[in-house]
Amino acid sequence: MINFFRKIRQNLISEGKMMKYLKYAIGEIVLVVIGILIALQVNNWNNERKLRQTETDLLYSIRDNLLASKYNLEANIAYNENTIANFERIINHIDSGLQYDSALDSSYSFLSYWSEPSFTYSSYETLKSMGLDIIRNDSIRLGIIEIYEEIFP
Repeated sequence: MINFFRKIRQNLISEGKMMKYLKYAIGEIVLVVIGILIALQVNNWNNERKLRQTETDLLYSIRDNLLASKYNLEANIAYNENTIANFERIINHIDSGLQYDSALDSSYSFLSYWSEPSFTYSSYETLKSMGLDIIRNDSIRLGIIEIYEEIFP
């Protein structure tokens, strides 16, 4: 086997093909390295694009959660304002010294429940599990954290 490689080497050297072969081999290596670097860059661009799409999707989802929380809060406020109005109706009736009236029954039914808001945290929990730094804009990221960690509780 060693003799085989010696013969090939002697043939290449004797014919002056060794330099051509080395140039060709170096050229091939350079092309392969350039190809690998291009593939890595394309992969990095693709990963960054996916990360930005995930960021956008999360921000839309957080927006939807905040809107749902807002509507829930508005409904709670309306219900509680109605409860307060019914409470005041009963107080005014009592303060006026009036006797029981069955028309107050509906007002009494409101007194047994005080509506408390519920906030939707699902998208924020997803964001936390993925890492808060997925959101590039510092003021948006800090605003979201403030809402969910300080204001809602």
